[in-house]
Amino acid sequence: MTSLTPYSESLERVRSVLVFFAATGAANAAVLAELESEVRIAVSAARTAVVPLDELRADLDRLATVTLPASTAATASRMMNGWAVMAFERAPLRSQPGRDELRS
Repeated sequence: MTSLTPYSESLERVRSVLVFFAATGAANAAVLAELESEVRIAVSAARTAVVPLDELRADLDRLATVTLPASTAATASRMMNGWAVMAFERAPLRSQPGRDELRS
């Protein structure tokens, strides 16, 4: 059995929360908060794995599409993509080797 990468593991956690989202919809604040938290964790894992934002957004869209009915998938996808973009833009860029030396 192969172990999941932190990125794929974080996507699996997003999918798990989407199952609860399917049952409660956007009306459950606790489920929304948990979904946002898991999306932010996925963003962090994506940045660590050097996954571009467009690929992350495509992965989130696929998760919503395969986990939820079409009407709720579109809503969940829009929310997750909004959170992902905000988190991706706010996350600090990883320092690149040699970059600090250039500033000296």
